[in-house]
Amino acid sequence: MPRIPLLRTATAIILLLCLSPAARAQTSPAEAALLQGRADDAIRLLQPQLAADPDNAPAHLLLCRVYLSEDLPDAAVPECDAAAARAAGDSTTQLWLGRAYGAKASAANPIHAFELARKVRADFERAVQLNGNSGPALSDLGEFYVEAPAIVGGGLDKARALASAYAPARRPPPAATL
Repeated sequence: MPRIPLLRTATAIILLLCLSPAARAQTSPAEAALLQGRADDAIRLLQPQLAADPDNAPAHLLLCRVYLSEDLPDAAVPECDAAAARAAGDSTTQLWLGRAYGAKASAANPIHAFELARKVRADFERAVQLNGNSGPALSDLGEFYVEAPAIVGGGLDKARALASAYAPARRPPPAATL
């Protein structure tokens, strides 16, 4: 058995088990399929939902995530774009849109990757703007700043500024009382 699918399945099972019972009850069958590594089942469940309700932003976002899990960025980007158009104020949606463009940029020629990298940065920055407490958004934006060249908006100075702006205030521990 190949190691990657086994690793994906094991990770999905661990994530599913870590969810509280209430969170597991709220997980849609399509999301459960994704978490269990059953991308084809998730797609089969999501397509009729989107045919019945094309404005279903969560379904578009979940389908985007499914496509990304299968390393299909060309299919993921339009789904994340559709989700972002319907949920413009949602930080998580903006974050996944940036990730989808990042996956697409990884496989693109250098000229097209340059254009896509600017979209990645804009989406990650928008995700942080929408929710400055989002650890995943801050992490992805910081990683972008560290890894991307300055010509597309990266830079260690930006990473340091981000870390400073969002670092929790350091306070001395409270004095011990006897």
